[in-house]
Amino acid sequence: MNLGFLIRRSTFYRPLGPVIDRALAVGDQVKLFLVEEKAVGRKAYQVPTVESVPGFRHGVPEITTFRTAADLEAGLRERSVQALICLDGYHGEDIGSAHRAGAKMVMLPQSFDLLSIDYKRQLVFGSDFAATPTPYLNDLYVRLYTEVGGAYGPPEGVSEMEYLREFLNPTGWSKLDQFGLVDPVEVRQRLGIPPEKRVVLVTGHVHAPNLFPWDDIVMRAPHWPRDIRKVLRYPGLLPQVLKGPLYHRILRALREFCDREDALLIVKYRLKDIPDPVESEVADLYTDDLSYYPHTTTELLAIADLFVSFMSTTCMEAAFGHVPSITLIPDHPLSLTRYSEYDRWFWRAGAYGAPHGAFEFPGVCYAVTAEHAVETFRNSRIADFPLDPAQRLRYLEHWCGPDDFNHSARVLDLIHSKIEG
Repeated sequence: MNLGFLIRRSTFYRPLGPVIDRALAVGDQVKLFLVEEKAVGRKAYQVPTVESVPGFRHGVPEITTFRTAADLEAGLRERSVQALICLDGYHGEDIGSAHRAGAKMVMLPQSFDLLSIDYKRQLVFGSDFAATPTPYLNDLYVRLYTEVGGAYGPPEGVSEMEYLREFLNPTGWSKLDQFGLVDPVEVRQRLGIPPEKRVVLVTGHVHAPNLFPWDDIVMRAPHWPRDIRKVLRYPGLLPQVLKGPLYHRILRALREFCDREDALLIVKYRLKDIPDPVESEVADLYTDDLSYYPHTTTELLAIADLFVSFMSTTCMEAAFGHVPSITLIPDHPLSLTRYSEYDRWFWRAGAYGAPHGAFEFPGVCYAVTAEHAVETFRNSRIADFPLDPAQRLRYLEHWCGPDDFNHSARVLDLIHSKIEG
């Protein structure tokens, strides 16, 4: 089968890399379509290049680049591509390019952005089918899309529920197969970490300046005099502002926590999130993404004893990798309002029949409000956040998929069955 993979960012290799490798292993003809665009903005470093294509275990795909929708359409048609596979970050015009070239459009969720229905409906109702992590998440998506509604919808005469039930296919989460590529002993040796040394891995706080008042002037330091109006507008935040950036106090409490536990503190940041200098100050190892396949975060999780994040779905990868996690949740009405959908549909305990939420699952992921994080780290030990094997399997059933390294194989089997019948 002739398969195309649409690469609009280098980060796409995280979930797509294992599927590409699997396709090469079974003898499919694999073509990568890399977008050519000017590298600007906070995500400029993610623009894919031919030089940045990772090495694959089972062969070398054909690589081509494109600039416009017409270029993509022509490239697909010339190479007789039968299915174009991409994450949910592609553009609506990409669907038209694929269909005009006679190819099916296949969606793989990169994370759980399908919950952001305001800009995903066009992709969901325009593509041909999607490979999703679990049946539970499919039920969640169906309820979300049918209850909220929007500008785009299914073909005439087909109900949204009927369409979505056919469109969403549970296969597992392909990026999790990367754990099967990582040797923890090799990672520790490469990083100079002794075998017996415990590791606490932290991913940095996402900073979105000028968007969310609590995050901008409480979690991070206000920029004077630029933020004086913001502080005056929300005088109730002033006592917290005067204590100094909460994010810095959390990081230093984590440093003390690791010192008490004789553990190494690794802070993993992303350039697009505006790295904070205190992150490097407290960390024993401070690193960005050095690779997307295998992904740096996967390698670090493979050697971690505890994972700490600020509302990151990486906690799901941690659970798959047998690592307990702490999720720091902003608990303020002026905080991270963009996560309102997650709050309603996703991470809160009890959402739609789940006994616990993705960020709050005893024995797997422990939710702590950001306001109480300093006290928690000052009065806790790593042993206070154990991983319960039985709870982990329940968690995977809801949020990740089967406890194996065959997620990509199931994705590819789905594509073959849909295309070849």
